Amino acid sequence: TYVENIDFGGRDITVMGIDGPHVTVIDGSGVASVVTIDSGEPASAMLIGFTITNGYASLGAGVSVQADATLRNLIVTENEARGAGGSGGGIAARNGSPTIEDVVLGGNVADSNGGGLHMSNCDGAVLRNVLLSDNFGVQGGGAHITGSDTTAENLIVVGNNGGWVGGGIYATDGSLTLTNATIVGNGAPYGGGLAYGGGAVPVLTNVTISENMAGANGGGVFTDWNLLPLDTFSYVNVWNNSPDDYYVPVVDPTGANGNISVDPQHLDLTDPDPQLWDVHLAVGSALVDAGDPSSVDPDGSVSDIGAYGGLGAGDWDLDADAYDEWWQPGPYDPFSYTADGWDCDDADAAIAVRTATPAAAT
Repeated sequence: TYVENIDFGGRDITVMGIDGPHVTVIDGSGVASVVTIDSGEPASAMLIGFTITNGYASLGAGVSVQADATLRNLIVTENEARGAGGSGGGIAARNGSPTIEDVVLGGNVADSNGGGLHMSNCDGAVLRNVLLSDNFGVQGGGAHITGSDTTAENLIVVGNNGGWVGGGIYATDGSLTLTNATIVGNGAPYGGGLAYGGGAVPVLTNVTISENMAGANGGGVFTDWNLLPLDTFSYVNVWNNSPDDYYVPVVDPTGANGNISVDPQHLDLTDPDPQLWDVHLAVGSALVDAGDPSSVDPDGSVSDIGAYGGLGAGDWDLDADAYDEWWQPGPYDPFSYTADGWDCDDADAAIAVRTATPAAAT
């Protein structure tokens, strides 16, 4: 554990915890952003392999980025963006095009925007294999994305809370292109799962939004403006959100463009810690092979709807042990899957492939 606050200072360097984020920690002492990369560093400047914790700042308490830098294999947890404009409890990215991949953002807080992640004016930014869990922000409990044309693929957004709008994700202005994502169990007064406004255009493909809750309107999907982007949703499943799946003026697109409304049949949403929920699909899930037919899963079949669909599903490796977390629908099989190198526990770098007996592998 390194008790310090570091600044890349414009350097084109890689800062790496070589043994990975579970054993290598940077503790910011609650005095400032833990890591600052705000001098226009290029994409080849990288932060890799750390737990980032105990940051306290108005912008980007965990990591503050104004650059095209790459953030990879990080656990960003228990950081606080405080004050009237406090944004990006976990990560605040502004005025650049960062790449954020294989990153866990959990248990972070923002007094204003983006408990886990805040992105502003980040055209060309990429989010890939990101878990947003148990974060709180007034606007955008999991993520707040504004004024940005952002591409996101293979996201899990679970158990986040918005104090006002967008429990899972709140997008304003710009466009959010979201492919193969699972948004489940989030909450806010308005837009429990996904909220958008201010001219934002969400383009969703192979996304499932289920069992989110709004105190007022838009349990699943909420908008505060009048554009009806019916044709921007394709192969999207919105199901069992409270009090409604779609809030008017969003027109329910179910039945068009491959959009459906069915129980996703996730394997396990019972753990008190949403970060430990297993959102893999059951064998009989109607989301299996129900995605965009032009997209395929790692096994070559038609893409499943959700975070473990599409070719990118074979790239999940949050614990950086070089074993992927993707496997066929249904529970992990410790016998058949061992030879394939699939990881049954992507939250623990000490477990690469579980070879225990079936009784111990439950």
